[in-house]
Amino acid sequence: MNESLLPPNSNNNNNSSSNNGNNSSRNSDEKTAAQLENTEQWSSASSFRVEARVMGRQPSELENWMFPGWGRAEVVHVRASPQAAVAAGHKEFVRKKRTKSNAAYWNTQVPLAEAAGVVRRRSSRSSNGEAPPEMLVNGVEYDGHGAGHQRFSDNQEDGFDGDEDADGLSDEAPEVINRILEQESRPPHALLGQLAATAICGNDITASCFYTVGLTATYAGVFAPAALLAVGIMLYFFRAVYAEVVTSKPENGGAYNALLNTTAKSTASIAACLTILSYIATAVVSASSASSYLGNVVAELDETMITIGLLGFFALLNIIGINESATVATVLFLVHIGTLLVLVTVSFIKFTSLGFSTHFVPNFHSDLQMDVGKAIFYGFSAASLGISGFETSANFVEEQREGVFPLTLRNMWAATFVFNPLLGFFSLTNMPMADITESSDVVLAKLGGHSSGHWLEVWISIDAFLVLSGSIITSFVGVCGLCKRLAGDRCLPAFLTTENEWRRTPHWIIISFFCICVSMYLALHGNTESLSGVYSIAFLTVMALFAVGDMLLKYKRGTMPRKYRASWPAVISAFVLVVIALFGTILRKPQNLRYFVFYFTGTATLFFVTFARLTVLKLTLSAMRRILKGTRLRAPVERFLQDAIHAVTAQSIVFFSNTSRLDVMNKAILYIRENEQTRHVLIVHVCEKESDVPSHFAEHVQVLDALYPKVQVDSLVLLGIPFCRDAVDELTERYDIPPNLMFIAAPGKRFRVKIASLGGVRVITH
Repeated sequence: MNESLLPPNSNNNNNSSSNNGNNSSRNSDEKTAAQLENTEQWSSASSFRVEARVMGRQPSELENWMFPGWGRAEVVHVRASPQAAVAAGHKEFVRKKRTKSNAAYWNTQVPLAEAAGVVRRRSSRSSNGEAPPEMLVNGVEYDGHGAGHQRFSDNQEDGFDGDEDADGLSDEAPEVINRILEQESRPPHALLGQLAATAICGNDITASCFYTVGLTATYAGVFAPAALLAVGIMLYFFRAVYAEVVTSKPENGGAYNALLNTTAKSTASIAACLTILSYIATAVVSASSASSYLGNVVAELDETMITIGLLGFFALLNIIGINESATVATVLFLVHIGTLLVLVTVSFIKFTSLGFSTHFVPNFHSDLQMDVGKAIFYGFSAASLGISGFETSANFVEEQREGVFPLTLRNMWAATFVFNPLLGFFSLTNMPMADITESSDVVLAKLGGHSSGHWLEVWISIDAFLVLSGSIITSFVGVCGLCKRLAGDRCLPAFLTTENEWRRTPHWIIISFFCICVSMYLALHGNTESLSGVYSIAFLTVMALFAVGDMLLKYKRGTMPRKYRASWPAVISAFVLVVIALFGTILRKPQNLRYFVFYFTGTATLFFVTFARLTVLKLTLSAMRRILKGTRLRAPVERFLQDAIHAVTAQSIVFFSNTSRLDVMNKAILYIRENEQTRHVLIVHVCEKESDVPSHFAEHVQVLDALYPKVQVDSLVLLGIPFCRDAVDELTERYDIPPNLMFIAAPGKRFRVKIASLGGVRVITH
């Protein structure tokens, strides 16, 4: 039996400390407290509980600590190092006491080097108000409260030293509590509603008409409206695909999340690389195009400085916060939709006076018109650029209110299906083909000029500058959501998720993304034509992978509950159409594939170095042992690399198993070995009664522990609580394991817990 999960004072003997009398427990506790400063066995990383009462004070901040239906908080538990405990005047650490009446007990973890700086909190009560669950670790009862914890009966005294004040606080304890209250009272991020969420991703997809209409007309000629309409039909199929995949597990990550829960982690990482690459290209192309439209209005502008300035401005805006970004995006979106309505209206009025004979018929017979087959094929591939941004909503779904995500899909599809074909049609009826091909980059501004005069051309140019600038917000918001997810899954460095204390935003992700975009723009000397080709290939491939993810979801996770289900014909149609568009994009300009491979290789290299850091560290350690053999540097370098390897593999992984079947648990171990870097797997069974524990559960886990000598496999039974978010939070608190590193098998039809409510638990087997 492994003892690593047991506290130092525990043993494998049935006569454990929890069975001793109250007096012996207290004597042991006092002895420990008296030796806190002198006992070597307690390192600075040891964990102690310091209890501080705030009864009677009822500070207003405590109202933020209440769950619905709970009474006011009466006790705060602060977990700190032994040194911090002694410094705060507590000569003995205090056990967790069972809740009584309406008392709410909170466990607030504090950085071990100091007595404040809370990183998270959780309730020691289950959601139904009952006593906290007990735990069986490898068959031995254990409540998991850290080193040296003793169990006490409910009728014992609180255990504070007599020198404390009547309210239970030492002289220095209030400072600790105040710092805790200050951090815990920070308001959470407000979730986005339908309009704000639509605006963030809608700015990108609706702004695409500024360059898509002219590009499509160049390749498809008079068949451009048909090509744009066909893309709208393809997007309709993808509405169902995205709705099924994302609502089955509504977490940030988009195609990466879809494949992560249906395939290997390495396969999902490919989708992540492509998505990041498409965001980089989106930001650079949008900023450069916005600068070009502004240059159409104001002459002699430095487009390079404007492009970099736009990227920097929206980077700062995202550091300020997503809701502030959403406010700006909403204003830009509403102005843009109003502008498009004006343009469509005046273009229709102009068309009624011109008819088909003035421009459309001559355009049909123009020398620039291709044959029908090529026109539709290449026009469809060019028009597919007009749906860029559709995949963005899936990458910040966790920032949206419940039920908003499908509405954003509907709104983006409606805007694309209506505006793009209409604008393509009016450009052919109101303008000669030569003017369309010559000014394809600013064709809508020229359409406004032909339809109503110079004033509308200026208006359209300004609107294009603003909404293309808004597309940059889409890139920043999308990449932040994706990179936070990747860092949480240990595919990117963890420091990227660090949030600043000013606005609680991931500034390292934002700053890194800004620097990459600027360096790429400067490396191309402002010529974004090749990057546009990379962009098209990247986001079309991402959409194709999303369709593949939905197919795998249906095949491997058919029993997983979800709110929406796309039909097989819809999924297959979406996949076939996007593959046609992808091939058309490559054949249209084969050199784009070369640029794509170059940029993708660079992105993937940085990505997989982090993903395979354990292998890199082991190879480096082996090399350094040979290179530094016989030198003084060998020992410190070897120690540094070994510590780094240990830091990677020390993270535990949880697999929730509702059965003791060896084949199910073995399949989970195989998945974890292939996809995660860990030396410790905790197989957990959650049930309300000890009689519900599967027979031979602990014994079968011990068999797996013997079969995999390089991985420590432990069993744990969580009693007195149903399988729900409370069980996930219990393990997160006790073992410092984030929910995204907890796995479950594909749930069946009788599974009543919403996957989304589990906080990111991954589905890995079927």
